[in-house]
Amino acid sequence: MTLVNKTKSKYSKLSQFNFNSPLVSRILIVIISLAILSIFIKIKLIILLVAATVFNAWLANFQLRIGMPTDFELSTFATVLVTLSFGINWGIFIAIFSKLFATLSSGSLLVDHFFMMALYVNAAIITAILGFSNVFLLGMIIVLINCVIMFFISKNLLGLDVTSNLAYTLTNFVFNFIIFSILGNLVYGLL
Repeated sequence: MTLVNKTKSKYSKLSQFNFNSPLVSRILIVIISLAILSIFIKIKLIILLVAATVFNAWLANFQLRIGMPTDFELSTFATVLVTLSFGINWGIFIAIFSKLFATLSSGSLLVDHFFMMALYVNAAIITAILGFSNVFLLGMIIVLINCVIMFFISKNLLGLDVTSNLAYTLTNFVFNFIIFSILGNLVYGLL
């Protein structure tokens, strides 16, 4: 099966091309949209927004498949980097959009996701206030603050049992520790 067919147009004497794959059509639409957006928005920001959002959605789907109480997310990391590099408005945008896209793509929109989005916005605000360039240290301060807040929200408002709550909190902290320590300053240097 070929991906592109050349056919005669019904409406003119010119030939036309048809895509046999909806995936190819979607990829082309995304590429064209990104090219148009790059006129108005820095290409590095677009790449980071797309990469963080897609990877975060993959993480959300992965967690649903394994069915264990884990909280792997890239929203905090992306929020800190975007806020440092492009300002608080873009930081808040990625804070909300990366989590919202992940929850909608996985089909699992839970009440705790709104609290998480609020904590990612909190990450953007703290980053804008502190704003120092040691990404690892800044990220770990924010992750620690947000983990403590989310632990108490989960315990007191959402009624999550202590074992699951600790599992979510610790996996989030360890995952973010690894991401910030390995990629933090590297990615920030590229932006």
